[in-house]
Amino acid sequence: MIIQQLDQKRLLINLSKNDLAAFNLNTNKFSFNDEATKLIIREILSLAVIKTGLIIKDRSLSVEALPHKEGCYILATLRTKSGRKKYHIKRNNDNILIRFDHAQDMLNAIDIIFCSNAKLIRSDLYSKDRYYYLSLQTYSLPKKTKALLSEYGKIFRCNALTLSVLNESSNIIRQQDAVYYIGNIIHINTI
Repeated sequence: MIIQQLDQKRLLINLSKNDLAAFNLNTNKFSFNDEATKLIIREILSLAVIKTGLIIKDRSLSVEALPHKEGCYILATLRTKSGRKKYHIKRNNDNILIRFDHAQDMLNAIDIIFCSNAKLIRSDLYSKDRYYYLSLQTYSLPKKTKALLSEYGKIFRCNALTLSVLNESSNIIRQQDAVYYIGNIIHINTI
């Protein structure tokens, strides 16, 4: 377990797979509604408080869990407003990343997604080295659409850390609404 105090209000705790096993936590079944999970998180926070000296007793606290490939991050933030503790689990199962070798493949894939009326929460487009990357956060992407997309690029599961690396190390072409924005341009030019 790695504990870092990010600032006066935030703690970042990195739990490895071994830590998760030691605390008997399973990120796939992680639920802050479960009293046993809450007790374990309180125990982990107690250890973090001992190490950092941050005072959280009788203070409102927001706790977020972000599972990743090697374990789980827990971010604890002291809240300025009074109130009860809030717990959130950040799920990353709905994020996919598509890597394209050519701009034409990327445009064809965007057109397919745009025409499929997929329920997108967010879509971002990046370029790095000689590749284009399209990040999709979606409620649902039809299997047929996903199969068609694999004809144009390589599809990866994606998490918040991967997106963070892309944001920092690549050229951002369009954020938030890349599919909608570029899809509209494609269809305006074809009319």
